Order: sequence, then C-alpha cells, then structure tokens
Amino acid sequence: MRDRISYMLNNKKFVAISIVLSAAILFIQADRRFGYTSKTEKENVNIISDGTGYYAYLPQYIIHSSQKNFQFLDSINQKYPDKQFSSMLLKDEKLNGYYNKFYIGTAIAQAPFFLIAHSFCKLSGKDADGYALVYRFWLTLCGIFYWILASIALIKLFRRLGFNEAYIVLGLFLILFGTNLNYYVAYYTSYSHIYSFAAIAWFINIAHLWTFQHDRKKLMLLAFLVALIAIIRPVNVLVVLMLPFLFTSWKNFANRLEELIKRHKLDLIAAILIFSVLIFVQLLVNYDQTGSWQLYTYAGEGFDNLFTPQFFNVLFSYEKGLFVYAPLLLLVPLGIYFMKQQFNRFQIFGWSLTVIVTLYFVSSWWSWTYGGGLGMRPLIEFFPLYLFPILSLIAAAKPLVRTLVFVISCVGIFLYQTYQIQYNKNIISYEGMNKERFWEIFLKTDARYGWMFEYDYDKLPSNPGEPLIQLQYSNNSWKILNDQHDDAFKVSLENEKIILTSDSLMPNYARLQGKVAVHDPANNPTLNTEYYIENERIHLHPQPFGNKIHQVGKLCPVTIDVELNKFKQATKVVFDLKQYGKKNSYKNFTLSIYK
Repeated sequence: MRDRISYMLNNKKFVAISIVLSAAILFIQADRRFGYTSKTEKENVNIISDGTGYYAYLPQYIIHSSQKNFQFLDSINQKYPDKQFSSMLLKDEKLNGYYNKFYIGTAIAQAPFFLIAHSFCKLSGKDADGYALVYRFWLTLCGIFYWILASIALIKLFRRLGFNEAYIVLGLFLILFGTNLNYYVAYYTSYSHIYSFAAIAWFINIAHLWTFQHDRKKLMLLAFLVALIAIIRPVNVLVVLMLPFLFTSWKNFANRLEELIKRHKLDLIAAILIFSVLIFVQLLVNYDQTGSWQLYTYAGEGFDNLFTPQFFNVLFSYEKGLFVYAPLLLLVPLGIYFMKQQFNRFQIFGWSLTVIVTLYFVSSWWSWTYGGGLGMRPLIEFFPLYLFPILSLIAAAKPLVRTLVFVISCVGIFLYQTYQIQYNKNIISYEGMNKERFWEIFLKTDARYGWMFEYDYDKLPSNPGEPLIQLQYSNNSWKILNDQHDDAFKVSLENEKIILTSDSLMPNYARLQGKVAVHDPANNPTLNTEYYIENERIHLHPQPFGNKIHQVGKLCPVTIDVELNKFKQATKVVFDLKQYGKKNSYKNFTLSIYK
C-alpha cells in the first residue's frame, strides 16, 4: 500500500493535477476580489500602485502610440476616476505628459496576454482602452500562467538534482500559499515579482542544464533570461552569482568558460548580442521619454544603506519582516544544515554567497520597506533559491524533524493566509505597522477592523469630574438624563443627532461610554463629530468603535473621547452616531459633556 501511494505521489499525473489545482485556487482568489464572474464589476483592480507604472507601457505603445509620454492617462483618469491608474507615474510639465521610472521587462512579459485581451475587445466591439475589465482579467491569467511556467522549470530542475516529485510539489505548494508570492500572483499581477520569479526559475534551470555540456540554444536562452531579469528589476541580475556554483567545482566552471572562449566564440558573440538587444530596448524606451540615452531611471533613489544594511528590519521587523509575514520561511535556515546531504561544499558556499549578497542589496535600498505591499516583496523573486534548503530539509530530515517541518508548514500557511485576508480588508496597514499594532490586530479578520490605524482617536483625562450634561442612547434615540449646564451653550436633539451651539467657547470635551454589542462582524459603529462655523462644516472627525469590540454578540465596554474645543472658532458641534448593517445593542450608553 505504501509503495502504491508513493508511486501515485511521484507520478507525472499527480504533479500536473497539483499545478492545475494550485492555478485554480489562485484564480478563485482573484475572482472573489475582482469579480470576473460576478454580475457586477467590483471596485478592486489589479493594476495598482507600482503596477500602474510597469503596465502603462502596454497601452502606451500598443493602443495610444500617437500620444507621447503617456498623455492618454489624462483621459483614462477621467474615465476611471476612482482607480488611480496613473498613481505611480510622475506628472511632468516639461515632458507634457508623464514620466515612467519603471523598467519595461514586466510589460514585455505581460504583452502576449495584453494582445489577447486587446484583440478580443476589438473583435467583440468592447471598449479597447487597455484598462477595461477584460484587460484586467487577462492580466490575472497572465500572472497565473507565469506561476505555472515557473513551476515547470523548478520541477525539471529539482528532479534532475535528485528530489522526487512529491517533495518538489510540496515545496512549491508551501512557498506559494505560505508566503506573499500568493499575493503577487493572485492579486497584484501588475507588479514585477511573479515575472522575476519565473525568469529566475528558468535561468537556474537552464543554467544547470548548461553545466552538463555546451549547447548553443541553451546559451542563447541564458543570455535572453539574464537580460530579461535585468530589465524587469535590475538588482535581480545578482542571481547570476549562482551560475558557477551549479557546476560541481570551480575547475569545471573555469573549463567551461575556457571552452566557450576558445571553441565557441561565435556562440558567445551571439549571446552578447541577444543580451544587448533587450538592454537596448530599455535604453530606447528611456530615450523615447526623455530624449537622452540613460539606463538608470530611479533618479534620486538608490542604495543609501550600503554601509548600514537593514538586515534585521528586512528579516524580523513588524513593518515588513520576511519571517514575520512569512513564518513558513523559517524552514530555510533550518534546511541549510541538510543541504550537505544533497550538494557539495562548493555548491553550498555558492548558494550561501548568492543569498547573502542579494539580501545585502535588498537591505541597502534607501527605503528598506519598499513602500506599500504585504511582506518583504523584493525577496519574492529569489524564492527559487530558498527551495534548495526547504527541499533538502523535507527529503533528508528524520521523523522528529519532519514533524517540526509539518508543524511549521501548517502554522506558517495558516498565519500567512490570515495576514493576506487582513491585508485585503485593510486591517494590516500597508505602512506604519509596529509591534503594538501587529499584536492588536493579530488573527482578527472581521471587516470592522479595517483602516483602524488610520483613524485619529482623542485621548483626554481619565477623571473629568461631574458632567455639565449627560444624555443616554436607547431605542435608537437620545434623551437627556441630567442637565447642569448654564446658558453658555445650547443642546438640541434632531434625528438621532446631538447638536451643541454656542456664541462663545464650546465646552472642553465629551465622553461616549457604555456597553455595546455588535451582531455583524462587518459592522463598525462610529461616532462622527462635525464642527461648523455657522452652517458651514469645517471638519469631520470619525471615531469608529466597532473595532474595539472583540467578540460579536457580546456586550463589551466602550469609551470614546471627543475634544470639543479643538476648533476655537466653531459655533456648532454635531454628534452623529452612525450604525451600519444590523442594529447593535446598547446598555447604559451615555454621552457626557464636560466643562
């Protein structure tokens, strides 16, 4: 029975089914967020932030070539005012358009799927503007396709290295669903990461094949892949450091170089030409934008931390730390010890050198957080390297260690998938996360926790004394419990609102407190405080408190403070208790106004 199961798990059909199943899960995730099969289009889009820059080359050169410097984006922004399709392109008056600092390689990888979408729109009479839902649908398929392509390369590579199919498939499943690779395949497919991941996977695979014998086609493909990697994200070309160490020794690598130079000069020249052609495409794009031949496009941005690399932050910070947001990758350092059973010292040294150097340069970027996004995204492309120790660990570990691997894998996938849900619901902030915030929302996935760190909550004295006036909320209305205030301000009730008016100074502050039960996990009741001068509203101060209630259906204590005199010129303050979704339950829920 055991032999039969082993045969099934290492059968090519099992491998194919596993890849198809993974692809189906990725599409289902994307469909739930973007609504490709829904009757109505959802507001979320996969062309976002950095992705707007990577993607913009396609509509620019394929559809709107008559308009220079991405001028077409003005009309696109008018057509899709809420989508921010030009958010990462710099509006430049000198260019009479936009400047795009992002490299062209990602758009080259996306081009076949963009052309399919565009052809479909043209033939069917749909809106062929480059940004309609059809284009975004095919962009999702594009990301999934490159995941499949990368998987094929890695299966071929590790099969030759002696790992059985079952372990390889397991390793691929772990890094897909236990790390933020999942996010940038299913959701942010306009970003560069899945295309870099696929290009690096194929580079390592073809480079390993080339170690056996000189093959002209493989050398040409290597040159193409290195150039593609360079024009997707230039720093990723550091993966070339791994090439010598795919040989069994430095001598074997040196002999291959000598053979290439002495016996295959024409092949070497052809490879250099192929590399140069792709690099020239990037130069040509930059020249088309600016009129100058330049290769580096990130003016004012660079490796400012070369002498102070942020290793700890990149790996362990609550902001974006690799092991914090993808704890499954703790299998990587655990697996390094077991690599000696699969590879020799020369190869392990080369792997370690490549990983350390790439980590060093990623940690040296001026902004080590790399802006928005889930987890440490610039390391995603190097995950093919991380599979070496993970698979070595799975293949060589004894039962006790394998149990540890199983626990780390299950916990790691669960935690990452929770983080992904939280990020999609805007519970994890795209920037500014710290220890306190991380643990405050740990494992909380209810929609009412969304954006909770973006709100400004007033903090006032804990013992304010006796209130001037106290009101109670019951049966969807306010009533005055006691009133000890003078004529300095007036209080009126109107449509569940409390209105304070004054010709002089307002009272100092107010406190909303009592017990509240929410009956819908998405419900986030909010106290809106509106400040007016006469009848003109000058400020709206929302303070949600559904995110302070940690158990649905149970009465929980809530306290919300309001600073009333923050706008000295205000003549009217309105308290508006907003309730969303199902009605909530309140007990001893009062608003007290203090001097």
